[in-house]
Amino acid sequence: MCLAAVVSATGAARAAGPTDEQVDNAIRRGLAYLYRHVKGDAPPAPQFDGQHPGGAEALLLYTALCAGEDPSLPALAVLKARLEAADPQTVYARSLRALACSRLPGGQDRDRAVEDVRWLVQQMQSNGGWGYGPDHPTTRTRRDWTDTSNSQLATLALCQADPAGQATTAGHWKRVNAYWLLAQNADGGWGYAAPPIRGVRLRADSYGTMTAGAVAACLYTLDALARDEEAPLPSRRRAPNVPTRQQLEPLAKALRWLDKNYAVDSIPRWGYGINEHWLQLYLYNLARAANAAGLARLGGNDWREQMTAFLLTQQQQDGSWVGPVGAGDAPIRTCFAILALREARRTVLIQKLALDGPFALDCRDAANAVRWLETQLHRPLAWQSVDPAEPGAIGGARIVYLCGTGELRLSAPLGAKLVEHVRRGGVVLVQAFAGDRQFAASAGKAFAELLHAAPPAPLPKEHPVLASPHRVDGAEIAAVTVKDRQVVFVATSDLSGRWHQQRVDERNVWAFEALANLAAYAEAGRAVAARPTTKKAPLPPPQPPARQARTVRQIPVA
Repeated sequence: MCLAAVVSATGAARAAGPTDEQVDNAIRRGLAYLYRHVKGDAPPAPQFDGQHPGGAEALLLYTALCAGEDPSLPALAVLKARLEAADPQTVYARSLRALACSRLPGGQDRDRAVEDVRWLVQQMQSNGGWGYGPDHPTTRTRRDWTDTSNSQLATLALCQADPAGQATTAGHWKRVNAYWLLAQNADGGWGYAAPPIRGVRLRADSYGTMTAGAVAACLYTLDALARDEEAPLPSRRRAPNVPTRQQLEPLAKALRWLDKNYAVDSIPRWGYGINEHWLQLYLYNLARAANAAGLARLGGNDWREQMTAFLLTQQQQDGSWVGPVGAGDAPIRTCFAILALREARRTVLIQKLALDGPFALDCRDAANAVRWLETQLHRPLAWQSVDPAEPGAIGGARIVYLCGTGELRLSAPLGAKLVEHVRRGGVVLVQAFAGDRQFAASAGKAFAELLHAAPPAPLPKEHPVLASPHRVDGAEIAAVTVKDRQVVFVATSDLSGRWHQQRVDERNVWAFEALANLAAYAEAGRAVAARPTTKKAPLPPPQPPARQARTVRQIPVA
């Protein structure tokens, strides 16, 4: 089966709401609006471009590429040429160019993205944050200025434009992590500026846009700190590069802030003027934060459906999204709206059962594995951390994932949900953390009893999970079989540790390729489960003869 088919259908089951066709149409209309603003040498958003030259072009190009557009389209070729000739000197513009170049297919473009990351690293302040950059009036007045707005965009650029860490070190990421801890408020949220080295702290109170962006930045930072191809793999006594309690407690506090203050039609706690201030940017940040954290719900709500529905109602007839004070900034708002829609409609590939809470050992394994697969397929994918006790928590994703040690015990309600997941064509992946054979044995026994099947048997090397589309040699994986189909896979080989540490080197990339194979196998199973039965339906009962229609003579009206 073609691996791209893994993302051919929607992921998690969705409640009644906007269809994929409606969302795709909204994005197409938004892109058409943006392309009409690429004219000659004029900047697409003069108001923004005046302060951050090249930034609007980079944002438009990045938005279109994230939406899956062909970079050879005339409008995008114009934007690309402008960026090649530019020398952005603000953090916003340089970060956006790095993000755009990182999504272009050419090697020179990728090299330019890494060079932009090096520039950003040079602009990092001593506290680990970023200000506006050398070519901005604020920097000329206060050279040590930093704020969470510039810093979150720079953090995103470092993460996406330099995933292999060519221009960054663990030392850089430790400074970034220290900045986000410094800037966090006591209530768990973030305002605009961190406590300054000198001067007044501007917009210090927590509000939605900065808090959501900071949560995403914190998670990107933890992922970067975990990246290590030389560290030992986890053992039952030690798990290298796993986030510490000091790192996780502030993040958990921030997630509670987002949950408590959740909204999609306004910016929570914004108190500095018009409450709609850059609403589309807030929604993009919120979607990034929720996806990075694997959140299926916020404030008890399906944030994906609510965000999508709200954005569709706000789109204008010309395809744009506008603010309350005119259409001058509509191109920028439209970009963020499209990016938010793309984030909200990611296909959920893996649902990880939070058996030990949302931040158990190797909490970032599924997140990193799905991110790797997304880069291979060039399709938007997501993962979710789900509480098995929540009603409807499991459903729709191709893979349900469990990772643990000791003895696995499945409650009756959870067992029923897993049986239904398998019946619908999904699969279950069980990871014995650090090769814990007690956990593997108990999991195999539990699932065999649950599914009324034989105990798990080792996969033969020609099985699709080990052979298609990638050859995976040496992986120790057994499977429970139901009706000639393997539905529960128990791995004693350490996939989780390699995912968490992002070990994509030649010796360890097989762990990621095993996930790609499993995703393709699961999608094939879902297709089979969805096929209509071949059994002939009974003939319908004979119908009474149709009545002959009466002819009514029409009386002409004078």
